[in-house]
Amino acid sequence: MLNPKVTLFFIVFLPQFVDAHGAQSVMVQMFELGALFMLQTVVVFLLFGFCAGMIGAWLKRRPRVGV
Repeated sequence: MLNPKVTLFFIVFLPQFVDAHGAQSVMVQMFELGALFMLQTVVVFLLFGFCAGMIGAWLKRRPRVGV
């Protein structure tokens, strides 16, 4: 909420994909798009963490590489 870049993203970018005359209300569509964005972010961060852990374990087994 306090990061202006993320707030701008939600305010400026997401409404392009909202159908004002759709079956669901605009608020519900915005919540769904926001939830999808957050889910994708979690998946990407989990992938980064997993890869960083793998690289860290690899470097611990090979101390000469990290020098």
